[in-house]
Amino acid sequence: MGKRRKIVVEGRDITTVVFPDAEVKIFMTAEINVRAKRRFQDMKRNNPEVTYGDVLENLSERDKKDSNRKDSPLRVADDAIVIDTSNLEIDEQALKIIDIIKNKFS
Repeated sequence: MGKRRKIVVEGRDITTVVFPDAEVKIFMTAEINVRAKRRFQDMKRNNPEVTYGDVLENLSERDKKDSNRKDSPLRVADDAIVIDTSNLEIDEQALKIIDIIKNKFS
């Protein structure tokens, strides 16, 4: 699919395993406490029983597991552009990505 047309895909091993020859690779990250806060706010709408501590622990465990797994561990591709979203609102994140794509293809 990626060889026939320009596509946007997301995943923890997309740029290192699935599409290692992608023209643009973006690795988005954020401090774990920021990610936990974001996830907690999303989850509590549907599950008022969830706690911030549960979400933080779950994310921490997932990061550790994904980073240390044998097959396709979570890592930043050597040629990826890293965007730390810790202090960015969603619209600011989108604008950064749009700028990266525009600079690459214009």
